[in-house]
Amino acid sequence: MDGIHHLFEKELTTSDVGSKMIVPKQDFDSFVQILRSSREHIENGKYSSGNIQAGVDLSVLDFRDGEELTMTLKLKRQKTYFALQKGWSDFVESRELQSGDTVQFLWRARDEQILIYYERTHEPRGKI
Repeated sequence: MDGIHHLFEKELTTSDVGSKMIVPKQDFDSFVQILRSSREHIENGKYSSGNIQAGVDLSVLDFRDGEELTMTLKLKRQKTYFALQKGWSDFVESRELQSGDTVQFLWRARDEQILIYYERTHEPRGKI
């Protein structure tokens, strides 16, 4: 995958397939470091700590089908963890993701695009 960098991977938990996905702190640090190198941040400070605390919309591209999604990255509960919210639950539901499935977040440098790739541990409903 030329020009595509791995940001982080996570096996989904029961709580992740609900309304938000918790981004582990160690993964968040490398994730936001790449975002802060983007033109969008350099030009207007989009990924500043204050903006992330309030919630910042991310444009995320589904690696499989090319659908563009918007998910909100936000600092939660007294600054102890980060979560993907708005848009996340729609993504989980439409892809029929469950606890135990894996998601990977990737960065495509040429167009500064966040990509999401997923692997299911089960067959989607209606498939035999």
